[in-house]
Amino acid sequence: MKGNGIHMQDNDSTASTPDNLTERQSNTPQTSGTSTPNTLEQDHKHAFDHTVLEEDYFNERFPREQTDTDTDTHDTPHDAPHDGRSTFCAILPQRQAVYMEKETKLKLSALAAATLVDAAVLNPENLSLYPPRSHTPPPGPTDPISGILSAAHGTIGGVVMGVADYPIEITKMAKADRDVAAGLATDFALDSGKGISRIVGTGLKAPMDMTLNISRGFANVPRLYGDNVRDEEKVTGIVSGLGAAGKGFGLGLYDGITGLVTQPMNGAKTGGVGGFFAGLGKGLGGVVCKPAAGAVGLTAYTFKGVYEEVQNKREDHFKSTEMARGKAESKACSEADRLIIIDRWYALSHSTQMGEKAKYL
Repeated sequence: MKGNGIHMQDNDSTASTPDNLTERQSNTPQTSGTSTPNTLEQDHKHAFDHTVLEEDYFNERFPREQTDTDTDTHDTPHDAPHDGRSTFCAILPQRQAVYMEKETKLKLSALAAATLVDAAVLNPENLSLYPPRSHTPPPGPTDPISGILSAAHGTIGGVVMGVADYPIEITKMAKADRDVAAGLATDFALDSGKGISRIVGTGLKAPMDMTLNISRGFANVPRLYGDNVRDEEKVTGIVSGLGAAGKGFGLGLYDGITGLVTQPMNGAKTGGVGGFFAGLGKGLGGVVCKPAAGAVGLTAYTFKGVYEEVQNKREDHFKSTEMARGKAESKACSEADRLIIIDRWYALSHSTQMGEKAKYL
């Protein structure tokens, strides 16, 4: 049976309510019974206080799922560094967060998000993957030589990481008993696939990393002698990548050529004859480095755009896969369990909205 957008199970009255849920309901605070605006607000906060939803209940009804720290069961496309904040679901704190609701910024597990989407409480368009993938360009190398060395180091490191586990796993299988070795062989086969994927991915990224670092290195050289450098464009896909490539090339030529005139003039205004020659040196450096950065960037940012587009498609696939997994888990839950998740969402979102309003009081 369906009710209010929630998939409900047809159970008899004695089986539909677990003992611990009955106990939880008996402990739920009662409202004051009055209907003034102040008491209604107090009653809402009291009745939906998320502390009433005991953690023991969640631990029993929704056991902690295995995460990547336990065993690699889910591949995540996110390369963003951990920011030290909680990565667990706000509703089911023993589960890993894979979504963030865009308005409230609340983090949600696959089960919680799917339950809220099925109940028409949340629009799936308002969900983004968590942690988000950053598109902010890094500072980059100070010169093209260090850029080449940095890219080579990253490529070699990726390949080494791809093959590093092989000797260890082979040694384990050689020393283990037959039954244990069989299990280790299965793990080794899975790890081999991941290792090969890492090596192939590193190889495909190598041209992009190399050309990007060279372009950024040329672009940053003028900083060394006090010249101004334009900020790098953000690349989020193939369109923005092609745009950044064309814009960088055009502005590189423009800044390099005009700098031969503007730099000596500005130097003469501020430092006289000495300033003129200092500006001329800056202009000569810029006419070499800035167009070179733009020329290499034609290839580099095209590669970057293709890479980001592939990552976007990968994230879309990951998002739909996690939602399907969450819906399967939600269907396995009882109606009471799903209502608990929905109640907790309303409690937390209400608290978040009240906190945002308090900032403007």
